[in-house]
Amino acid sequence: MTKADLRSLVKARVAALSPEQRRTASAAACARLMAQPEFQNARVILAFLSLPDEIDADGVTRAALADGRRVCLPRVDWNARTMAPVEIRSLDADVSPPGRHGLREPRVAPAVDAAEIDFVLVPGVALSEEGGRLGRGAGFYDRFLADPRLRAVRCGFAFEAQIVEHVPLEAHDARMNLIVTEQRTIRCDSA
Repeated sequence: MTKADLRSLVKARVAALSPEQRRTASAAACARLMAQPEFQNARVILAFLSLPDEIDADGVTRAALADGRRVCLPRVDWNARTMAPVEIRSLDADVSPPGRHGLREPRVAPAVDAAEIDFVLVPGVALSEEGGRLGRGAGFYDRFLADPRLRAVRCGFAFEAQIVEHVPLEAHDARMNLIVTEQRTIRCDSA
């Protein structure tokens, strides 16, 4: 199956989930994620601001901030096709309303060095049990995760409906160490 076909298939699965199913699954996945030792031991976390068709990660961000951890969110440079982790103190005060492509982003602030990050929460369109991840196709996360200074745990965060048997990968595609859904935690050997 091509990447485009897989994206279409999984997007249809997610679209079939009701708003209530998405809310319930997001809350369960957040609770499962926060119970993982890799997350509990992380002091600096790069989370993400969910798009409407993604699992809602705001619960993880709010809990990490309440615990006194440093939390970063990605800020995108569309021209350079890169993203940078920007530290926030509040989801309400430090995040802009949806902009380009419906993306919420942290307000302008200095970027945090990738070497400081302990845990990266990664969205994906589809994820496989081997740690494969299929993103939206622009490569922002793959480029960021390839930074040699980054030694963080890479955690795919998604609905169970997004888990597939196989994700076609190329050499530059980043692999996950861990995947968390509302139903299970998958520890990936290939990352």
